[in-house]
Amino acid sequence: MTFETEKVRVSEPFIYLAPPSKSITGRVVDKDNSPIANAEVVAWREEGQGWSSTFTADDGSYDLVAGPGKWEITIYRPHDTRVDWFYESAPRRVSFANDTKKESKTKNFVVTRGSGGKVVGSIQLPNGVSATELSQYVYVDIFDPEGRGNWGQPDQDGKFEIPLEPGEYELTIWVDSELKKLKKYGSPMPRIIRVGKNTLELPNPISLVSRDKTLTGKVTIDTTGKGLPNVEVWAWSDEGGWVSDTTNVNGEYSLSISSGRWEIGYDLPMAEDGSELPYMPSPPKRVRIKEGRNIPTIDFTVRPAGAKIDGTVYGVTNSPLSGLDAWIYAREYSEDDEYSQVLADVPLTSKGTFSFPSVPGKYWVGMWLSPGSGYSFPNEKIYTVNLNDTNATVLLDENDTQVSEISFTLAENDSIISGKFSLSGSDVTGLTGEVYAIRVDGDGWQSTAIEDDGTYKLVLAEGTWALDYYIEADASDRKIPAHPAQPITVKSVASSTVSQDFTLRTASASISGKAIYESNGSAVVESTLYIWAYRDGNNEYWDEVKTDENCSFSIPVLPGGFYEVGALIPKDLRDEGYLDAAVLRVDLSSNVTDLNLTISRANAYILGKVLGIDGNSVADATVYAWADDGRENHVTTDENGDFNVSVSSGSVWHVGAEVEIDENDTINFYFTDYETDVDLRSANSKSGLELQLKAPTFELPEGVSVTFDPAKDFVTKLPDGSEITILGGSANFASDVTEVRLVITPTAKGLSK
Repeated sequence: MTFETEKVRVSEPFIYLAPPSKSITGRVVDKDNSPIANAEVVAWREEGQGWSSTFTADDGSYDLVAGPGKWEITIYRPHDTRVDWFYESAPRRVSFANDTKKESKTKNFVVTRGSGGKVVGSIQLPNGVSATELSQYVYVDIFDPEGRGNWGQPDQDGKFEIPLEPGEYELTIWVDSELKKLKKYGSPMPRIIRVGKNTLELPNPISLVSRDKTLTGKVTIDTTGKGLPNVEVWAWSDEGGWVSDTTNVNGEYSLSISSGRWEIGYDLPMAEDGSELPYMPSPPKRVRIKEGRNIPTIDFTVRPAGAKIDGTVYGVTNSPLSGLDAWIYAREYSEDDEYSQVLADVPLTSKGTFSFPSVPGKYWVGMWLSPGSGYSFPNEKIYTVNLNDTNATVLLDENDTQVSEISFTLAENDSIISGKFSLSGSDVTGLTGEVYAIRVDGDGWQSTAIEDDGTYKLVLAEGTWALDYYIEADASDRKIPAHPAQPITVKSVASSTVSQDFTLRTASASISGKAIYESNGSAVVESTLYIWAYRDGNNEYWDEVKTDENCSFSIPVLPGGFYEVGALIPKDLRDEGYLDAAVLRVDLSSNVTDLNLTISRANAYILGKVLGIDGNSVADATVYAWADDGRENHVTTDENGDFNVSVSSGSVWHVGAEVEIDENDTINFYFTDYETDVDLRSANSKSGLELQLKAPTFELPEGVSVTFDPAKDFVTKLPDGSEITILGGSANFASDVTEVRLVITPTAKGLSK
């Protein structure tokens, strides 16, 4: 029956939300069973989208909403309150049935109270900025290289107090330039501090860096030269912090910066309907700002994307795959398939479709899949985009056949590799970690968590895979190495299960001793040293520890064989003229105790000059020298390209150089393609050394800048093919943060030769 329009009334749609059926409850307490209030409890799904958070009540209890599947739960300190406790253990895991039945699991957490160590200091108030504003827009981060540490903000008087465990940390200041008054102030250089069990009071207020220089430029459309307004242009430097500006109606921007190396990029605004603007972005640029030099103008151009590409991801039944957590990317085609720029990166819709703007050209198009998706990465496809006489998009596949859309067909993985972990013939439980599988005869990788009972299960495509694992924590602290000596190659079979167990060993032996000064034999108690031990061969093993407050160390190692043992000194000792300890070779047929690693001041030097590819001297080049006994030092050339690197006599030193040089507002990398040997076995110095720089045979990929919601799974691909996966909720951000920017800068400088 057909009704007349005027007799039909359309009601507003309604959505019914079913109550969650899964929950995680528990308490957060300290070792004395005292409750921890206002701790943030965060859980994220291991497979696909899923994130949940809550805060503990006054009695330390929490009730967290979850859903079907496997979840990881951890504890974060509150972002806006100073506390004296830490949680540095591995996340806890729970698993729920894949149904709608009500189910609850309990996980309790024990945090560690601080031992009394803390850093107390203050920040100098910049002109025109009140202490209240400083307390809201300036942050103090104190962390060690492993990410352990704490953070805080200055109080109403500009003072800060941050509890810490004993150790050596890097103190950095973060300035939020959202406050207009602070746009001309940046982060001071990081400083290394050593914290004991008492209060470390910084003697002088920390001054913010004055951004007394102005970087300008335009963002324009390359076909018309017209400026593009409302584009956020940003600049980032680990020496000066973060600053941003929005382009005006002419596409112009202005950034207050300081001297140093900066990464400059931009983010196009979103259209009102939430879609991407029809422009192709260009990668960030790198520039070095020097005192007394002219500041270059940094311009960007965007290409109008007259074409629009649509696509669909299908399953084996030729129906679109709905609800798949995946991303589609397109990158420039190149014959050698190396370091091509990713031009588009869009998530798959809930209906299995996607679209992104494009310009005429040839592209590699591929997919990223979130961990545990149940599908394997499809091979990249080549597509060509053209525009016809009416400016309509014409899409050609690899065979130059016109197609209506880009399409991928995914088959569910049905090959299983499973196994267990054993130690001394017994099954191992209580491990926290993951097993990884990397495709040997094709593209793709997968990972899965180690279950509480020590088993694992990987669902893969048929093929040959290299298996590896990483053990993050062991509840029984059995000193099990985090990685196997080498990966295991396993061939998976379609619709079948292949068993592969891992046999573990414990690092039951140890190498212990002290780091001492050669001059008087006293312990190096003023600084923290990193002591490492390495064993080569089929049973390769490596580990590293930090010295304690007495400069003592004990490294757990696998028994047997010969180990090389060395010590890496921090910057403060290197600035005083000391060198790393010479590497010692020890026999682990039995435990090694009272091993003394000796550091001494340099007593020799090497003088010379660094020349560029044009034969002229090069300023700010890094000159490094290393000896076969493990010692190393490096310096920077002066404005005349001259260097003086301090070393020790009695050894042959291998000397090389490298530099990043500004050319056309970018930074290019040059280095010595071989190292010069300097024999100081019978001399204390060497003069007149010339180091000739050359262009490398490789090309550095472009930098990348992307934004993502930390509450959602995020995957991106870098120009060199590397992939980064960040699970939703696994990054420690306040719950009201919905956008985080990730800036990735490739470099070849500082790599081990």
